[in-house]
Amino acid sequence: MLLITTKASNILEDFETLRLFSQVIQEYCRSMEESEISDKALNLIFAFDEIVALGYQENVNLAQIKAFVEMDSHGRKFIRQFDRLKRGNLKTRCERKQRNFIDNGWKQT
Repeated sequence: MLLITTKASNILEDFETLRLFSQVIQEYCRSMEESEISDKALNLIFAFDEIVALGYQENVNLAQIKAFVEMDSHGRKFIRQFDRLKRGNLKTRCERKQRNFIDNGWKQT
């Protein structure tokens, strides 16, 4: 893990940021295998975004980061479920129109 800072930054805060990054990686990835990290990449990115925003460290701890990432995961699940419902409705409408077309030929419904 590499953290790039300026001369004016507080070294203790920088070490705390690095420690938090390493805690997040250990929390989400049980092993340091490339496949494990790839599988958890999206959660890691969201967690890293909670640690540093616009180049500045946020004042958060691991429990808060986990809560934020979990809330975001619920939001993504809701959006996926909504998309599935929309696709299901669209499929039903297409099947209905197809049956109508077969029954009535080229007549407009």
